[in-house]
Amino acid sequence: MSHADSIRYCPVPAYFVPVVVSLAEDPGPRDALEEAVAALVGLERGFPQELAQILCVAPELVESALAELELRNILKRPDPDGPYVVNEQSSHASRPRQRPGYVLWDLLSNQPTFQLVIGEPLKQPYVPKHIDVVDATNRKPRHAPSHRAIERSVRSLPDVPDLRIYVPLGHAYRSVESAHVQKIAFEARRHPISGHAFVPIEFRPECEPIVWRPMLAPSAQIETSLDPQGYSGLLQRVPEARAELDRIRLELDPKLIELLAAEGYRNAAELFQDADRRVQNELVGAWGNPGWREVQDAAVDAMRQTILSRFLRSSPNGGMHAWADVLERAVRVLLFQFLDAAAQDAWTRLDKDKLTRILDERARKLGQLRERLLESKDLKPGKKDGLLKVLDKGTLGSRLLGLVAAWAADPRVFDQLAPALREQPDFFRRLDDAIEMRNRVIHPDGGESPNARAFRGAVLGLVKAMMRVQRA
Repeated sequence: MSHADSIRYCPVPAYFVPVVVSLAEDPGPRDALEEAVAALVGLERGFPQELAQILCVAPELVESALAELELRNILKRPDPDGPYVVNEQSSHASRPRQRPGYVLWDLLSNQPTFQLVIGEPLKQPYVPKHIDVVDATNRKPRHAPSHRAIERSVRSLPDVPDLRIYVPLGHAYRSVESAHVQKIAFEARRHPISGHAFVPIEFRPECEPIVWRPMLAPSAQIETSLDPQGYSGLLQRVPEARAELDRIRLELDPKLIELLAAEGYRNAAELFQDADRRVQNELVGAWGNPGWREVQDAAVDAMRQTILSRFLRSSPNGGMHAWADVLERAVRVLLFQFLDAAAQDAWTRLDKDKLTRILDERARKLGQLRERLLESKDLKPGKKDGLLKVLDKGTLGSRLLGLVAAWAADPRVFDQLAPALREQPDFFRRLDDAIEMRNRVIHPDGGESPNARAFRGAVLGLVKAMMRVQRA
């Protein structure tokens, strides 16, 4: 496998932050196309369509070159419908010029990349045919960077030796070598543009993939630095691309293919199908229930990682972090079923004595959760703000207490949770134990890690019970 064959580009969510750029630039033609266009205009061949026919290039490339030459006062067009002509008043001295632009922002590190676009960034940059791009969902980035972070960071970019300047040319970017950036300032009156960048990845046998920082567009030459957060950082950028990245990783590693064959898998697709089948078997009777697709997909992904952990060195924990994520997603979706105005009002109507009586009646199902809820400093009966805060921003353990609070306060929630308790009569206590195991997975602190098989089984059992619950 050649070096080029092992390189892939993965689309990732990104923001382009608006800036004003002060350039000291050479006003002359910057490349062969601009030089040819300027020469032909000097020979009175100034119509864009005529130039495109003579040069045998796409009209949009000629129009982009003409626009750049006109912007730098090399050419002018006295009549909007007439030909371009040479601007005899053009100065051939280098002079500063202010231009609008955008800096590609790295959302993972919350820092600017060293890539500056003069003009508007391309929505769909051209991808050369010989370059492979990972099939990943291009979701919108969640949060734009703060103005303070942008302003502080872009100011120092002119002093960065690796700063690269690009201008859009047709559907591609062209690197500008003749411009010297004197100053970059954040343009707060314009809004950041959401879009996507491309992360180069090199897959190598028997080791972690090598990952670079984001680029404006796929290119035969990688013009960015290595990402210190590596493959795990890439998965944080695009968690939904993990399955496709794992598939590519397997199929580009001959030794892994041999290991898969020894386990009875002919290819990566069969392994993924096996993971799907295993989860379906574990969730029989609940599989496909409305409202639980996110959790169901996360469980399939976790099972895939569990199987892959026998082959990939990047998964020494047997996929337990993925199962911890499944548990957290399931609790969040379950709470979403109940967190409405009626449940909140029911909690505000409770007082401490009434809550104590209800919990005493149901103590056998709750175990230590009864005492923890009564002693909670955040969940005070009659105080809606505490309930909302716990359910929205609390830890997984405090969210469990919030679930118990809603179950105790609102008869509707009691009825809705009944299918889960029929599936697992000790549902609350089992969920409490699973959260404790999950915490030891996420925060090991040198302690003993839970048994991977036991943790996986506990999560799947709870997920199956939760998926019985449907929104009223």
